[in-house]
Amino acid sequence: MTILTRGGLRRQGDSAAAVTLYEDLLARLRRAVGGDHAESLIAEHNLAVVVRACGDPPRARELAAASLKHRRRVLGDDHPLTASSREFLAETIAWQP
Repeated sequence: MTILTRGGLRRQGDSAAAVTLYEDLLARLRRAVGGDHAESLIAEHNLAVVVRACGDPPRARELAAASLKHRRRVLGDDHPLTASSREFLAETIAWQP
């Protein structure tokens, strides 16, 4: 339900609220289950996704790079989620002027 709420806010154009909710989600997950937990890794990546979708490619690039680095350390270079982060970072770099 939380994720649907965040997605709904983004579709309605409330970018700042969507980003704030994702930041809060990530912070809570890190406290609850730790930063290396799968849910935290997913939330970290999704924050970069929503930041880019909300119109801040430079910040999204920083977040995506951090997410890739984190997933590489925890999951390894060949894990599918690491590959997803690598692809997203490449796309984000291509989006920037």
